[in-house]
Amino acid sequence: MASLVKSGEFNAARIICGVIVKFWPNEREAHFALSALAYKDGDWNGARNKLREGVTITPFVTYPAKKITNDHILRVRGVQNSVYLLGKSRNGDYKIKLRGGNFTDFYLTDGGKFTTTSYYILNENILSDRGVPEFGIVLNLISDPDVESKSLQTLSAFLSRHSDIPVVNAPDKVLATTRDNNFQRLKVVKGLCFPKTRRFTAKYSEPEDCIRFLEQNDYSFPLLVREPGTHYGRSFRKLEEFNAFLSYVSESQTEEIYVIQYENSMVSDGIFRKMRVFFVDGEIYPVVCHFDTVWNVHGSNRTETMLKQSWMMDEERKFMNNCESYMGSESYNYLKSLYGVVGLDFFGVDFTVLPNQTVLIFELNPAMRHSYDHADNFPYLLPYLKAITNAFNDMLHRKLASGMHKT
Repeated sequence: MASLVKSGEFNAARIICGVIVKFWPNEREAHFALSALAYKDGDWNGARNKLREGVTITPFVTYPAKKITNDHILRVRGVQNSVYLLGKSRNGDYKIKLRGGNFTDFYLTDGGKFTTTSYYILNENILSDRGVPEFGIVLNLISDPDVESKSLQTLSAFLSRHSDIPVVNAPDKVLATTRDNNFQRLKVVKGLCFPKTRRFTAKYSEPEDCIRFLEQNDYSFPLLVREPGTHYGRSFRKLEEFNAFLSYVSESQTEEIYVIQYENSMVSDGIFRKMRVFFVDGEIYPVVCHFDTVWNVHGSNRTETMLKQSWMMDEERKFMNNCESYMGSESYNYLKSLYGVVGLDFFGVDFTVLPNQTVLIFELNPAMRHSYDHADNFPYLLPYLKAITNAFNDMLHRKLASGMHKT
């Protein structure tokens, strides 16, 4: 089954998976493969139904560690509104991946050192506790409250029954990371600028509703807009005038949209910059310092621009080697103050530093992927990316040890 999907033989994969789920219905990976194949064909309802069938039959799977250990992680994802789809791996093969509402710990957790139970929350199933093996820590991978708020609330109820167990990323704190709430709580924090962000009910809105909303909230063009729960630039647009806003509202596929005040982040003529750090257990770890010629600085553009400009890579090396020195101590301390506000064990921040040392934040949440992909073309990043992996595993061990001490 897996080899057929990997090589793109989708029709054969459908047939084999159909046979598997008929005679071995507990094989949830076959359900997930059928879900991804249905999504590929544009069958949203079929994709959701197949995912739900697989999770309903088998909500969790346990993977043993490679060596004898008592360290057992309960890794939790939410699939109330998420979906499986087909993506491509670094070598060009197809793979099945979960999209929406969760971050991956593939490059964060050393699975060989831990026994891991992977649990998918759907319709409060975890509250039954049926058959879940004993665990020493909960790793919450649910990362987007716009997509999986119900799953986060269910996990919160589950954890209230296990208050002696340590957790990575308490669900109540993840719920607080919506873009509009980030604006509300950070707008009063010294040295930080999170652009004005509010929700607008786009569905059934008339032009006069749009005018009223923009005027009441003192917006000015250009504006940024995006649909809640979307990442990787999907649905994200910069609008220069009112008619463009009307068109976006009328074409939106969601009931609400985020409206964000655009802040000019150009660092020099025609050049934009986006820095990213991860917070791991309160400490800052640099991820990238990306330069681009477009306002929406995005990782997929790195090979188009940065790889051809040695000065950009030199700047990134400086940031990675000592981000405090690169940013300046004043702005670095502003950035560091985020941990006291957000309080998550793991989250990412996309930002730049303005000439007055203010930290302009583009995004802040745990819904950021940690991988080594960029190191293929930018090998100087590798030791810093490995440092993030090591820090994450060290945090897991510390929390596991603290949980054992409590009992």
